[in-house]
Amino acid sequence: ENEGVDDGDESRVVNFGQSVELDGRFACVTDLNYFYLFRRKDDGDEHENDDNNANNNNNNTAWVQFEKVERGRERYGKCSIANDTFAIQSYVTSTKKALQLYVYDDELGGVAPLQDRFERSGPMVLGIDRLVYLKPPPPSSSSGGGGGGGGGGLFVYHRERDDGNATETTSGSGGGTGTGGGTFALRQELSPDRASPKTMLAVENGLIVIGEKRWVRIYSEREEDDGTTWVETEDIAFERPYREFLFSGRNLFGVNGNGVEVFDV
Repeated sequence: ENEGVDDGDESRVVNFGQSVELDGRFACVTDLNYFYLFRRKDDGDEHENDDNNANNNNNNTAWVQFEKVERGRERYGKCSIANDTFAIQSYVTSTKKALQLYVYDDELGGVAPLQDRFERSGPMVLGIDRLVYLKPPPPSSSSGGGGGGGGGGLFVYHRERDDGNATETTSGSGGGTGTGGGTFALRQELSPDRASPKTMLAVENGLIVIGEKRWVRIYSEREEDDGTTWVETEDIAFERPYREFLFSGRNLFGVNGNGVEVFDV
């Protein structure tokens, strides 16, 4: 049990710092039960004494908490951040999990839902103007609602600009420029045949990287007459398994019991 975050109720903070996501002036920190959202405090911050700021007992604190979101089930879920947008995956009922996008509003000093949630979300990652998530097959033939179709697959969403057109550039850490300002719309459905709930996902520099244990598959964003499309460009097999894959820039990191190995992609 940890001290340092107190939202004013009697709920306990257990294993605070279990995972940390950081992008620019925003951070998401988890304990067993909640996602805690933080922002870097600016000079003259009008929200620095906000009642919802549970970690601002000292006005010199660099980071302030402005929101917390229930995980729905102990230890489950993930938070991903790109600029002022948050993707939070949690259980919305005791058996139903979903992915919700939020955007930070400076005037409110907090987040608001960006669009309808995506149902039955598996592994996911949010990049600049790009959202990628794995949707497991439905438990029955019925459509699961939310984004994508009724079946399973890897769904790639592009953020639409305010004029309704999708962002199509391939600069920036997530594949776009970060200037979209609108909601995310389905661009393409991919069908990786070996993906599972434990699959690693990354989207960066016009690449989607997925992988697990002995394999990694890479999709590249290509310009077409009707916009961009994602094309499989590499399928890598490893002789020994890795416990985890990480991706940054053009480097793939394979983590195992002996340390970390780095591969160029």
